[in-house]
Amino acid sequence: MIVKLFSIFTFILICVIFFYSLFHTTVKILYKSHTIINPKILNLKNNFYDRNDLSKEKLVVLVSHYNENLFWLEKIKYPFIISSKVEKNKTLYVSINKGNEAMAYLDYIVKFYDVLPEYTLFSHGHYVDWHQRTPIDKIINKIKINSPYTNINDLGVDDRCDKFEINHFNELKLVWDELFLDTLGPIQPRYYDKCCAQFIVHKDRIRLRSKEFYQRLINYIINKDNGKIGYVLEYLWHNIFGESPVMDYKKKNFSLGTLNIY
Repeated sequence: MIVKLFSIFTFILICVIFFYSLFHTTVKILYKSHTIINPKILNLKNNFYDRNDLSKEKLVVLVSHYNENLFWLEKIKYPFIISSKVEKNKTLYVSINKGNEAMAYLDYIVKFYDVLPEYTLFSHGHYVDWHQRTPIDKIINKIKINSPYTNINDLGVDDRCDKFEINHFNELKLVWDELFLDTLGPIQPRYYDKCCAQFIVHKDRIRLRSKEFYQRLINYIINKDNGKIGYVLEYLWHNIFGESPVMDYKKKNFSLGTLNIY
């Protein structure tokens, strides 16, 4: 009897995992590979692409775009800016396709450094993904801000820790003195945060580092990057924005649950 119940439970579990994976694979197929942004999205009133001063806004969503379908922007209640590597019209266009989302984030920070909104939510362009299983519009619309820095990705999914890929850590050591030493101090033996570079940050945390520091990172990406600096920065954003090198998600103030998105 016990063996039979275990077999039934195992079968049900396998089915749940299969259909869950099938659903997310289908979503990704449907909502990616749309390089051209729908004009309807670009013409939304809360597209702040033409604003030069964001300082009066509570929250602005900065979206890093390459080939994602941005239909979900029609569903969010906050102003947004699209930093696109392919679409020039009504976006914060980034002409160089290097550095992954880091180039989009840095370009935004440098442009609005002195006139940032109170909070910026830095987001990828996808609707859902393996590291962010809740649809992004639900995360944005239900978020309750109670921390100067919060990573909005899922906890326990390929977390960035002290045992992260040795190649990325070696790359970090190679560029540390040139890019980070004078700002972050000596390199630490451990860095930990949730994968994969999506977070909400208070303007004061962004301004902990000088505009020149962010510009230096942009210059490095343009002139020297070998395709790895974007991945390296995934392990450092929280530290750049004033958090300790090792994030402790066992503490309530760092819990994803404080976002109230589930």
